[in-house]
Amino acid sequence: MSEVIPAAVQPWRLRQADGARLCLLSQAGPYAALCVRVAAGSHDEPRAYPGLAHFLEHLLFLGGQRFAGEQRLMPFVQACGGQLNASTQARFTDYFFEVPVEHFAAALERLADMLATPLLDIDAQRREREVLHAEFIARSQDLDTLIDTALGQLLAGDHPAAAFLAGNRDTLPVEQARFQQALRGFYRRHYRRSQLTLTLVGPQPLAHLQQLAEGLLAALPGGRVRPPRAVAAMVPLRGQYLRMQVASGAPQQLFAWALTWPEALLPAACEQALEALRLALADPSPGGLLACLREVGLAQRLQLQVVYRYRQQTLLRLVVDLVQDSSAKRAQVRGVVHSWLSFFAGADWAPLLARVQQRQQYAELAGGALQRARQWQTWQALNLHPAAPLEAQAAEALQLLCAQVQSESRLIEGEIGSEPVAAWPTGGFPLQMVLQTPGPRLMFEHAWQLPGDNPLMAVTVALPALARPVALHWQPAPSADGLAVLYARRQDLDAPGRAAARDLLHSLQDACAEVGVQLRVSDEEGAQTLCLRGPAEPLGQLAVHVWARWLQVPQSIVGPAAVASAALPIRQLLARLDELIVPAPGRTHRIEGLGVGLTQQHQARLQALFGPPDDMPEPPAQVPRQALWREAHLPPGEHALVLFCPQPEPTATSEAAWRLLAQRLQPGYYQRMRSDLQLGYAVFCAYRQVAGVRGLLFAVQSPEVPPLQLIAHIETFMREATAVPLDALALAAQSSALQAQRRAQVQTLDGFAEQHWLDLLAGLQPSHADAVDQALLALTPDNLLAAQQALRTGPWRVLASAPGPVHWRQSS
Repeated sequence: MSEVIPAAVQPWRLRQADGARLCLLSQAGPYAALCVRVAAGSHDEPRAYPGLAHFLEHLLFLGGQRFAGEQRLMPFVQACGGQLNASTQARFTDYFFEVPVEHFAAALERLADMLATPLLDIDAQRREREVLHAEFIARSQDLDTLIDTALGQLLAGDHPAAAFLAGNRDTLPVEQARFQQALRGFYRRHYRRSQLTLTLVGPQPLAHLQQLAEGLLAALPGGRVRPPRAVAAMVPLRGQYLRMQVASGAPQQLFAWALTWPEALLPAACEQALEALRLALADPSPGGLLACLREVGLAQRLQLQVVYRYRQQTLLRLVVDLVQDSSAKRAQVRGVVHSWLSFFAGADWAPLLARVQQRQQYAELAGGALQRARQWQTWQALNLHPAAPLEAQAAEALQLLCAQVQSESRLIEGEIGSEPVAAWPTGGFPLQMVLQTPGPRLMFEHAWQLPGDNPLMAVTVALPALARPVALHWQPAPSADGLAVLYARRQDLDAPGRAAARDLLHSLQDACAEVGVQLRVSDEEGAQTLCLRGPAEPLGQLAVHVWARWLQVPQSIVGPAAVASAALPIRQLLARLDELIVPAPGRTHRIEGLGVGLTQQHQARLQALFGPPDDMPEPPAQVPRQALWREAHLPPGEHALVLFCPQPEPTATSEAAWRLLAQRLQPGYYQRMRSDLQLGYAVFCAYRQVAGVRGLLFAVQSPEVPPLQLIAHIETFMREATAVPLDALALAAQSSALQAQRRAQVQTLDGFAEQHWLDLLAGLQPSHADAVDQALLALTPDNLLAAQQALRTGPWRVLASAPGPVHWRQSS
């Protein structure tokens, strides 16, 4: 089926006389976003001080000469309901944020201040070093980090990917004068206009966006930077077969390739070739690699990722999650993968490249201001024009890619599992790894096929009738941009069933993205939620096929025993928050759905999958009346705790007070736990909905402090923070600002759909959100005092990595 792709607004791309590059995109909406890329990262830092570039990124957020303390960028963005972050990579550092458009200029001032005149206070450096060390400890348990570290060890000896670059307490001697000289020298050398690429997205006219960008650039010094040192070669490899022991014990087979591209090949063409390979590998269609691995019972999932990319170099890795760990199974997997790669090298790529182009063109329409700013920043670096035809060199790049992934001299293979091995010295992240001679690679023959047309866009496929109770709800879109969102939730799957359904949905993500639709799936302890977002026409068509496949996954599946999760402890707890809420009596296992912006035709097709609708409202979730401490029984590692404080009544006035209370507590909680007490890296506080119940959520992960001490710190913070006198004028200003934030959020498709979806799951009336907005403007100090008192007295619901105090009701 030929798709008519909606025309996307194209940005201005400008290069300033001083070398700075601008990408400016004007699009309607209540938010504006900025992404600043500094052309320096971990591989540019002095080798004597691993982690210096990452450390500087952290320090800049502590403020500048004009805006420090609560006036600096991070508290400012959080207070106006925005979002921000940063990322230090091998050869660049990104800073990015999104705020309501009326606050954009003020946020830009604060970013310019922290980039141009950072404080770099020594005492603050000591505190932030501890935060960085906590991040290092957390990342030491992250499987992706450990795999990437292992691969770096096997590249040619002088390549910087082999070095430890994250930084920790031992590599950042802030007390030494030489370190301070190196830190300031790195900053002065790289944080200047010629090193910056700015991408701005917002509703302002392009000329205004350009003026704002040039104002930020003017704050930084000019001058050119010496070209970076030559990049060492990745080959010859120092080893080609490794065996790793990981804490989760989950068996995986690893493949990686050290690629080198000719200078004559455009970066955009190389990117398109990599995307073609990734699409073909991940496609679940019959005749493909993933389908074959599943059919013969070897694996359920695989993932291809770029580990490192700079100039003509790319380090590419493929990880296959095995069903069973044995030498024979691993030899089979190796044979299957290499058989498929050999087939792919000789296949006709034209249809696949056409799908790459379509996916690329649709990607322009994805997401809000921040997502688009970050996407265009990446395209700018690759000099990629998504609306243009594929680069003429794409097929040439794909041919070269196929030759290199079949070259034994560029290949690293490995086994990941639970079998004990000795420690491998890295100077940073702890590795349990050994090199060994690879075993035999079994020959394998199969009737391979490349993926054909998008199976989710077929119009003639007969769909099964699903004998399921269902309650579907529909809302018009808040704007006429032709986009839609569709939520659905299943509550009948056990843990193996959710895993199988998740694998199925993940395998459909590329087919959805090919027509501009994003597919997201999230699991809670008792439910699985599917969200589709994109252009309304293709979304409505493919949603029927996605739902039909998803809802045919059996409720319960007998399979291999689950292995321990490799996710960070705090993420494991957040995925199990529903354990803190007891389901209301009488709740059913029907399918709940909400569509925003879908046509009546597509609504009817989705409803036709089921029998008559179940219009009886579900009983609302019951607010807990007792305190509870539940031990999560996590694998050994860092300590983690989440505290959920339920809002006592689901009234508009109560919610308004608790939402405002959350906003008032958030910056102080972050400052106390992360900076003052230096408890850990993962720290946050927010107003949340858990299994239909709303309230305040506090979370912290700590490498050293156990949960009993963590809850004591939270109690102390809560007691002190809620004892601060209330000022009626300040309260009115904060309430008005929060209401404005909420109004801005529901002007966007995502904010509008999420609000209606959460209200539906909480059993609230459609008018509830407007009532909360009105209640915000009528809040009094007494309302907030009542919320503070209810927060302090509980009942508190805790999920933690260890048992609680004896006076708490325990559960496990």
